[in-house]
Amino acid sequence: MPKIDLVDHAPRQIVSGDDWSEFRLRLGQRYTRDAVPEELVKTVERPVKKVVFANKNRELADHFTDFLLREEEGQPMLRAVTGLDYTQDQGEDAYDELEREFPDEVVELLHPGSGAVHITDLHFLVWLKSTKLGLDAASFDPKRAGPDTSPPTR
Repeated sequence: MPKIDLVDHAPRQIVSGDDWSEFRLRLGQRYTRDAVPEELVKTVERPVKKVVFANKNRELADHFTDFLLREEEGQPMLRAVTGLDYTQDQGEDAYDELEREFPDEVVELLHPGSGAVHITDLHFLVWLKSTKLGLDAASFDPKRAGPDTSPPTR
């Protein structure tokens, strides 16, 4: 979009003052991610990783650019970020198929709002404040990522 088209629009800051320092830090360290708490590694990340990276699930996993984890109402909420090459419905279907293979303990532990979210519908502050699990093929194992694999959002 040409900048001249923006003349009639007032600037709007999407990051509040309280979040600004965290935003700058995250932006400056865009190729790193926060450590996942050990308890969540054991109870969520490892079991989910095992399902996501099973050979039979590779095509399903390719729908997602990131897997985000954040606490909602005292429960971990897992959000699989659907890439631009797929529709929201395709992302939801892929997530549902993957979720059917999650161990029962993981499904019971996750917040009921867990699921796929299209990258165009993902609020920036949700992404900023979520823990990135690094379960996408490109960030987890770049050598195994296909040429058409969606790049991670980081």
